[in-house]
This record gives sequence, structure tokens and C-alpha cells, in this order.
Amino acid sequence: MQWTSHKDQATLVVAALSRPDLAGQSFEIGTPDALTGSELATLIGAWVGRDVTFDPMTPDAFGQWVGDAMGSPGAAFALADLYGAIAKLDGDDMAVDTGALEATFGVTLTRAADHIKSWA
Repeated sequence: MQWTSHKDQATLVVAALSRPDLAGQSFEIGTPDALTGSELATLIGAWVGRDVTFDPMTPDAFGQWVGDAMGSPGAAFALADLYGAIAKLDGDDMAVDTGALEATFGVTLTRAADHIKSWA
């Protein structure tokens, strides 16, 4: 899955606000690299200086876990539904062409590993 940070989202918003020709269009966004849960755990582990593992959960279990943490049954339902739909997609169905995105907006998006390295 491709991830994105609030910094890249803000970079794209600022670029879009100066481009009236893009009005009314929608764009999928993401990092230039797609990562598995295990790959993301490895990157985060390097940042925190200890092993981090990825333990997959079913969409329903994940939704319930986050919903309980937030105290929101609605969030539990929405996340379970969202991740359940994502789980049914083929491998590249969510792939974002970040090269085209960068060219359209005139920006450079940040790789997930570089985002993590920038955390204070």
C-alpha cells in the first residue's frame, strides 16, 4: 500500500491552490513507494532503535480495535468496511502513478523512509 503524510498532502494542496486549471478534478495521492506492513515495521523499527513487527489483523478486528480506542462504534464500522474493501482488491488496484502526480503539480513527493527519518 502507498502511504502519504500530512506534509505531502499540504504540499499538493498549496500547489493545487495556484492552479485554477485543476478545479473540479480529483487526484489519488500516495508516496512514491508501496510498502507492505512488514516493510513499514522495519522502517519504523530503525527509527525507534528496536525491532518492530507487523501483526496482520482482519479488517473487522482492526476496525473494532481502533473504534474501541477512539470510543466510536461508527469509526469501527467505517474502518472495518474500508479495510474490508481494500482487502478485496488486486495487488496493484490502489497503485498511484506518483510520477504523473508530481509532473501535474510540479512537486516532489517524499518516500516513506524519508518521512520516517524526518520525525523528531
